[in-house]
Amino acid sequence: WPSCQIQCVSSAVGFPDAAAATCANVVSVMSKWLFEWLPHVSPQSFRIDAIRSLDKRGHLRISTTSQWGLEMITSITSRFKEAFPEVTFELFQANADNLKKMLESEAIDFALMSVGSREELTENYELLQEEELFFAVPASHPYCRQNPGAELSEEELIRSFSCTHLLLSKKGTANRTLADKIFSRYPHGLSSVSEVNGMTMTRELVAQGVGAAFIPTSCRQEEARIHYYALRPRLVRYNVLVHRKNLVLNQPEQFFHSCVVNYYSYP
Repeated sequence: WPSCQIQCVSSAVGFPDAAAATCANVVSVMSKWLFEWLPHVSPQSFRIDAIRSLDKRGHLRISTTSQWGLEMITSITSRFKEAFPEVTFELFQANADNLKKMLESEAIDFALMSVGSREELTENYELLQEEELFFAVPASHPYCRQNPGAELSEEELIRSFSCTHLLLSKKGTANRTLADKIFSRYPHGLSSVSEVNGMTMTRELVAQGVGAAFIPTSCRQEEARIHYYALRPRLVRYNVLVHRKNLVLNQPEQFFHSCVVNYYSYP
């Protein structure tokens, strides 16, 4: 098709002019069905209403590594399905390494994940929230009975818990990255460590008195059995929305993106 006809159709459908500059961009925006349909129709016979309808179908591929991501998706789903009932969610829960690979291979469209530093926020990352991590200790631990306060310095952590079994997240996660930074400053401060995959299991092990752990605000529960200390300096991770490269948002994707980036603004 001549570029003027492509621009005409794209404008009628409601896509921005910048996206209609070339046939390649139109194909990217309208997806594979439009690429297959274009050679068989003329601009005069195009049914604009049909294109608008098709743009509201399809599926979104979303993955998350964290409890906060699951809670966000659960909260957003009903509102999204009301607006786009014909769009299907493909939801994946993956560890950080696999999630990054899925993004690179374009196996998913969006990811909700946590990172350990602002240096990891590249052009495809959007910061949603800073989240504080607490040092969680069994309430029965002798230190808690003697120190019922709410804060703990890094030096005090190493000094008072060097003989306590530590339950750390798997390597590659934001939580483990942050913990390792602390322990790298005190290389002789650890005596016993286990790796645990998942905050629910970690929290329960702490509550049962098995060991201590770093637990983010979104997973803070069992206050009667766990004492949470805020670290000084503060220990924070960054909760982000990541999209795959070359993603041009259609209407459902725009709506999902808006729900996510405005999630913490809702009452």
